[in-house]
Amino acid sequence: MPKVTYFTATSLDGFIADENSSLDWLFETPHGDDEIWLVGGGDLVGQFDDAGLLDEVVAGICPVTLGAGAPLLPRRITSKRMRVIDVLQTGEQVQIRYRIARP
Repeated sequence: MPKVTYFTATSLDGFIADENSSLDWLFETPHGDDEIWLVGGGDLVGQFDDAGLLDEVVAGICPVTLGAGAPLLPRRITSKRMRVIDVLQTGEQVQIRYRIARP
């Protein structure tokens, strides 16, 4: 069975979009390379987790706070199921890779 990985970015306070559903803040944040990955959405990823098909979450955390907006992942995945497997700093962004134990 292929591995399923969720790759996303979030503000420091846990939002993917601001209260106007805008991602403009993401493009204003300095990155360490020439690529920005925006893949999938939280609800879709939650459905994969509900079905027991989510293996990893890769979250890029940017040094900005939005104060309100859309949550990164509108599902509860407890710390008992998540294990940090990698942390990488690129410019001002931190990327954390979590392995997700299947329910």
